[in-house]
This record gives sequence, structure tokens and C-alpha cells, in this order.
Amino acid sequence: MNASLTRYDMEWVLTLFGTAIGAGILFLPIQAGLGGIWPMIILTAIIFPLTYYSHRGITRLVASNETATDITGVVEQDLGRNAGFIVSVLYFLSIITICVGYATGVTNIVSSFLENQLGMGSISRPILTGILLTGLTGVILAGEKVVVKVTSIMVYPLIAILFALSLYMIPYWNFSMFTAPFDGGLVAKNLLLTFPVLVFAMNFSPICSALGRNYREQADNAEAA
Repeated sequence: MNASLTRYDMEWVLTLFGTAIGAGILFLPIQAGLGGIWPMIILTAIIFPLTYYSHRGITRLVASNETATDITGVVEQDLGRNAGFIVSVLYFLSIITICVGYATGVTNIVSSFLENQLGMGSISRPILTGILLTGLTGVILAGEKVVVKVTSIMVYPLIAILFALSLYMIPYWNFSMFTAPFDGGLVAKNLLLTFPVLVFAMNFSPICSALGRNYREQADNAEAA
């Protein structure tokens, strides 16, 4: 097995990076920041292994199947049609929340950009949402290879913007929050309120299923994948 990274591998790495931080950019900074620094630190320690092992497990499960299929197909082959149907329903419910969240967030951001930065008049939200969803759906219908290439290309300016903003915000760091009195009740409350947001922001399981299936298609057997 060749352990060196190919261009194809790098495209997938960039795609995973883009999908992993996509929802986080839309929802995480404001919601998590409002809770204070300590809930953020505690939840980061919890969410990181939770996200890493769960997404790695999905990818390995799909890639190790005898035939190339997605997560629902793997469950149906291993546990039967009824279990496959249940997983399909649960998987759909988890994905539809992501889609609704993205649709709402993207519409809000594009609408704000057109009105405030470009000085355009207000655009009907149903029309704007329809245009955006049609464009995104068109990219998806173009095929998996097109999706991977488009997302991997979009990641480069995203990385540059995030890096520039990170440097810009350094002078505004406020370390006084580390010496502020620790309120256990308030921290516990913020943990409960912020945890669902962090789980949502860190969920990129749909692309992991596609990743595992794609590499299984490329490999001669499950072990090679």
C-alpha cells in the first residue's frame, strides 16, 4: 500500500477541511463565545475526541465493506433491511437539520453581503433561497468529482481569510476572563446550551460516508481501502 499523499488525496483532505469547519463558521463563534471561555475549553476537550472517533468510525465502516456503498447500504448488508431502514431514517433526520441550518445561514449571509457590502436593494428571501439552493444542487448533480474539486478549490481562500482574521484579532485578545470568578452554575448552564451547537457545527458525517465509499471503489479489496 502506498502511504504517500497524491493529488486526489489532497483534494479529499481539503474537501473534508471545508465541510468540517463550514457550519462552525456560520454558527459556532457567536453562540460559543457568548457562553464564556471556560465552557468553550471544556467542550472543546469533549467534542474533539467525540467528533474524531465517530467520523473516523463511519469512514472505516464504509471503506471496509465488501462492496462500495454508503453508510445505510453497509448497515442494510450487515444487519438486514429493517435495520437499514431505521438507520436511513435517522441518517436523513441528522442530515436534514444540517441542510436547513446551512440554507438559513447561507441565505442570511448572502443577503447581508448584497445589501451592506454591494449596496444592492433588498431581495425577496424565497427567491434568493431558491437561487442559492438551485446553484448548490446543480454542483451536487454534476457528480462527486465535481463536488470534490469545487470544494477543494474554495478552501484555499477560506484558509487565507481565516488566517488573516486570526492575526487581525490578536490585539483584541482579552485574558482577564481567565482570572474572572468561576461560577459553576453558570458554566454548567452554558455547557448545556452550547453543547448542541458544537455538535452541530462539528458534524460532517455525510462527506465521510462518501469518502469511505469512494476509496472503496478505488481499492481492489476492503483491506486496501
